[in-house]
Amino acid sequence: MKKVAVLLLGTVMLSGCGSDDSGDTVSSHAQANVIEGTIESINPLANEVTMNGVDYHVTSVSFGNKDDISLNDLKANMMVRLSTNDEANLLTVSNAKLTLEPTMVGLITEINPQTGDFKINGVALSADNVLLTEIDNGDWVMISSLPTANAGYHVLSIVKFEPDDHGKVEMEGLLNHLEDHQFILGSNLIVNYENAQIEDNALLSNGQWVEVTGTIDGLIFKAESIEVEGYNDLDQNTDIEGIITNVAKDKSSFILNYKGRFFVTSNTIYEDGKKENLAVGTYLEVTAKEVNGKNQVLEIEFETQDSDENDWPDSNDIEFIGKIVSDNVDINKTKSFIMNTLQGEKTIYMTASTEFDDNLTILNLDTGMDIEVDAYLINGQYIASEIERKDND
Repeated sequence: MKKVAVLLLGTVMLSGCGSDDSGDTVSSHAQANVIEGTIESINPLANEVTMNGVDYHVTSVSFGNKDDISLNDLKANMMVRLSTNDEANLLTVSNAKLTLEPTMVGLITEINPQTGDFKINGVALSADNVLLTEIDNGDWVMISSLPTANAGYHVLSIVKFEPDDHGKVEMEGLLNHLEDHQFILGSNLIVNYENAQIEDNALLSNGQWVEVTGTIDGLIFKAESIEVEGYNDLDQNTDIEGIITNVAKDKSSFILNYKGRFFVTSNTIYEDGKKENLAVGTYLEVTAKEVNGKNQVLEIEFETQDSDENDWPDSNDIEFIGKIVSDNVDINKTKSFIMNTLQGEKTIYMTASTEFDDNLTILNLDTGMDIEVDAYLINGQYIASEIERKDND
């Protein structure tokens, strides 16, 4: 997807987010040829960045159409994607390419330096006020963040830059309340996608994590392009950092960053924790690969950095048991159905991360079927994490 090309100027970043990597994690981390996560530190003189405790010699840094960004402009806690063909089991890996992957790009306004409150592209956010030390109202900024409960954002870093094209902005977030020509991104940003190009001809549905590029017109975000984000076609060894946003009741799988489901096996290695510690809001480093179309977890390292209990005060998970009373399962549109439950009639939405058991699929859900649904609440909508036939025992 084409991004807004920029010239980084650099600013104060959030500090104190160091990882407690133990020595026995080096083996798998050093072999990873793709890492999606945050930069721990930068050594411009050696052309190196550190991620997951491993030093990578970087040959290029890119964002959008610009591929000559200097390492001097990088700061810790920027969200990036690093790729390398060097799989040597060493503490330093060479020939790495770095791509900046911010959550938001745009105009910052209404800064309150005391509270850390501000707006970007009209969306109200809050951060550690240290992040705003060198930021002024009207600056164009690049923000990296982690998701929080109910479509929120936990800001990790803010970087000021000079854009090539003022007016083009980017926002990532959870798609919800989808209609024919518009949807809500996150908790309240209205996106008009009537004239947008949808990358890879993806079908939009509630509960997807999407990246939107376009312009702000008053209170409306006019989308020019939309990309559905996900963890598909993982390389042989891929490291991904993030937050568990949903976990199966038996801990057999979990959703990371609202973008994709990962499955643990009897061979999964746990560092600084165990399977029972998998819970919504937990910060992880996951090493995984794709096996038979599913993301299989090789190793999980439990982290404390950037985890914030206030971001996940209560689990949004809820279980519904009942009968499908009106199915509106249209893969090309809503991916939803209505079920009659003890809590009343509920509309349930499905995503690519929804897990189906008992030989159920999105295609064979029928009116009158008794089912059990595990779901989580996003901005007033129930997103199914797991669907199975009702247990009549």
